[in-house]
Amino acid sequence: MKMMFRAVIAFLMAVLCIAPCGISAAGKTTEASIGTDIETERLFIQVNDPIDDSVFTKKGQTVELVIMDYGKPEQTKNILFGCSNGEVVHITGSEVRHAVIETGSMPLEGDALCIGLEAKNNGTADLRIQTADQAEEILIHMTVNDNLYAVSSITFDQEEIKIEPEQTATITYTIKPETASNKTVEWKSDHPEIATVSNGVVTGVREGTAVITGTTADGGFTDTCKVTVKAKKVLEKITLSDDVINLLPGKSSQLKASLVPADAENVNLAWTSSNTAVATVSADGKVTAVKEGSAVITVKNTIDGKSASCQVNVVKKIAATPVDMFRLYNKNSGEHFYTANQGECDTLVAAGWIYEGIGWTAPSKSHTPVYRLYNKFGGEHHYTVRAKERDALVKAGWTDEGIGWYSDDEQTAPVYREYNPNARANNHNYTPSVKEHNALISYGWNDEGIGWYALAQGKPAVKVASLGRGNSPFFIKVNRIANTVTIYAKDADGRYTTAYKALVCSCGISAHRTPLQNFVTGQKLRWHALIHSVYGQYCTRFAGNSKYRDILFHSVPYKKNGDPSSLKYDEYNKLGDNASAGCVRLCVRDAKWIYDFVPQGTSIVVYEDSNPGPLGKPSAIKINTSSPNRGWDPTDPDPKNPWN
Repeated sequence: MKMMFRAVIAFLMAVLCIAPCGISAAGKTTEASIGTDIETERLFIQVNDPIDDSVFTKKGQTVELVIMDYGKPEQTKNILFGCSNGEVVHITGSEVRHAVIETGSMPLEGDALCIGLEAKNNGTADLRIQTADQAEEILIHMTVNDNLYAVSSITFDQEEIKIEPEQTATITYTIKPETASNKTVEWKSDHPEIATVSNGVVTGVREGTAVITGTTADGGFTDTCKVTVKAKKVLEKITLSDDVINLLPGKSSQLKASLVPADAENVNLAWTSSNTAVATVSADGKVTAVKEGSAVITVKNTIDGKSASCQVNVVKKIAATPVDMFRLYNKNSGEHFYTANQGECDTLVAAGWIYEGIGWTAPSKSHTPVYRLYNKFGGEHHYTVRAKERDALVKAGWTDEGIGWYSDDEQTAPVYREYNPNARANNHNYTPSVKEHNALISYGWNDEGIGWYALAQGKPAVKVASLGRGNSPFFIKVNRIANTVTIYAKDADGRYTTAYKALVCSCGISAHRTPLQNFVTGQKLRWHALIHSVYGQYCTRFAGNSKYRDILFHSVPYKKNGDPSSLKYDEYNKLGDNASAGCVRLCVRDAKWIYDFVPQGTSIVVYEDSNPGPLGKPSAIKINTSSPNRGWDPTDPDPKNPWN
């Protein structure tokens, strides 16, 4: 009954906020917090389920105080108590019971007053506890703040996760503050058919992307992580850039390994040679020939054993002669074209291609052919020493035009290969010029390494001051003193500035000088009667000047009309000197060239100068007058020509 009475008194004091028992203060007051046990000279308070820093961090949180007056144990049951603000901290009840309290020195045993406290609303309150005789009291300060440990953010440690189907990965994260009381996170995938999530563990379902969102239960803060589900790229096969390569001793070639698929995973390539005495191979596939013989170079994926091989033949050098490689440019398509065939070069220049000179000098034969291919859809040519590349292009619809020329097995002068990734066609260039190569790379072309090797670098076309413009692809100047004909071609601007070809000739003797006049090419005659009952092949008339109607380009005279075996060989040996009756004599090859390639209406200028011209004066061929073949022009392409 007494205990119930004290509880009622305490409850009333808490509600009315009055000092316990109507006494305003005790003889001695000690202020404390509710976070730890409290001890004074008379009182000892044990805090069960203590809270940090005297702060209740959530509503409904409870604490029990076990109080003893160990100075006067018999008065413990009469201890007075009350709360200053029951709306903040509510006294849930009190009772006296036997208790054992562990103190720092020795345990206390006996009756104890037990008080229950419960946080109700945010705010502050004081709990006053007095001895029955009011000699001593403890004032306990309390705070309720359910926002003190509220979540302020969540941050994922991963912005993106990449996994395979059926593979799992865990999203780790940080919630702030660290003291947050409720760290529960709700998880969601925007595409569960691609990736699912449970308690932060992500599982790949099928290829694709999904976004995983984590939301805190406290405050609704979120963060996201992109999940990419992609099946592992398994290596299907390895291919090499070459199946067979031929090398001279001491020379090298770079083999390139290609993976299928290109982004295959779990790949570790190792290179080996079957006979290192013949050929060795570096860790990156560079093959070096040692001595004559054969070896097999193998590249192998050490993880799954897949491999590819190339046969290396170490060979002797083939004797060869130098061959000029002509370089031409089509300003309409942008293609650079290369050929060792003079006739093909002439045909293209006559068709309007720009002659750019000798690109390089190639050997007439070697162990390494350069293949030439044509794309009829893109109107472009491609060149490669790799048979596998040739075969792949043929399979794709390109036309195999055979061997264009040969690469130098001595590897004297590299010819670089560049690729323009921005061009839809005609996107390759080939040059022995390091300056040109570096310039193209600086403009954004891709460096594709060395395409093949030349004997020597070439020479650019010889340029002269402009001779004007015209409809013909050519402009002809005849030097009647130096007995030289120089053919000029157009540049990219349509001006005659390129000295293209020089021909040795015989102009008129002093009694019949070739006239210093301007003409144009006119009528063409396969065979034509000349003065003194002789005949000429491949005749092209000088026209455009009514005063001079019988001037021709023609071959050295023949005795019989239509008979190429009746050459006046004594006159042939005068080529290079003045010998005609006013016409311009040429060997059959050169007369035929004008006949075939120079259209009617082409300008001709006859002049005289001791300087033969920008290309000099070619040497004339001399015929052995005692030879049974003397009746034939050695340059005549007639299949019956015994000189051929």
